[in-house]
Amino acid sequence: MKNPTLVDSIVAKAGLKPTDTVLEIGSGTGNLTKRLLEAGVKAVVAVELDPHMVLELNRRFQEHPLSSCLECQICKPPMFRVPFLQIDRKLRFTIFMFEGVA
Repeated sequence: MKNPTLVDSIVAKAGLKPTDTVLEIGSGTGNLTKRLLEAGVKAVVAVELDPHMVLELNRRFQEHPLSSCLECQICKPPMFRVPFLQIDRKLRFTIFMFEGVA
C-alpha cells in the first residue's frame, strides 16, 4: 500500500485503542504496519505469505522504537480457512469495509 492518504484513513477509521492487538493480513513492505504501530496499539501481528516480505519487514523495523510491539509471521494459506462468522466483528469491518476509502 503506497498511498499515505489511504493508510492514514484506514488507521483513523479503525477506531484503535491502546489495548488493541491488530492482525494485519498481507503486510507487504510495512507501510500500514508502521502507521498501526505509531497509532499506539498494544501490538501488531503482521501475517505475510511471502517469506522475503517477512525478512523485509523484520529488516525495516529492527531499529524502530516500537519494534517490540511487532510480531511478523509467515503464513500458509490454510490458516485462512476460518469460517467468516468466527472472525471478530471489528476485524471483519477492518478487513472488508475499506473498499470505499480513498
